[in-house]
Amino acid sequence: MIKTSTFFAAIISMCYTQIVKECVSANGSDHCLEFAVEISATPEDIFPYISDINNTDRFYPQFEFDLDTTVQFGIGSIYGSRLKGQQKWGVYKIIAFKENERMHGRLVEPNFILKHLSYDHILLQSENGTISSEKVEYALRCGILGKFLNFILVKRIVKKQLQDAHLKLKEVCEE
Repeated sequence: MIKTSTFFAAIISMCYTQIVKECVSANGSDHCLEFAVEISATPEDIFPYISDINNTDRFYPQFEFDLDTTVQFGIGSIYGSRLKGQQKWGVYKIIAFKENERMHGRLVEPNFILKHLSYDHILLQSENGTISSEKVEYALRCGILGKFLNFILVKRIVKKQLQDAHLKLKEVCEE
């Protein structure tokens, strides 16, 4: 995983300030998207924004987040996320966490649309700052209908949410 992301980060550092691409799922999910952006800040400056659940609504304003703040955030932490106005919470668990480098979580309780969702957010030092790269892998329920929904709607929404969140992260960290 890190070798692919390192290669991806090198391409971004040489050619682009941001890139969104479809990727191959490492865990057999039906769909995979990866977004990366170069940020003029150190990983130590960026990581507190992505690892503090209280900041998450700045980057994903369409969602609400809930975390038991009585425990230290890290591997094994469980938090809830839902679209604002919805009643049902999605429950996520942090499965990999390395300060100033990586935060990887996955959906613990599938819902009526998502069969699986995981994300892996990695920060890599670059010549001009840090490459912030996030890979989202997901599978939808409903077989062929799920594939059709992904084709006409879901992939576009996920792509836009990833892009908006990372561009906002870049804006906040470069202020």
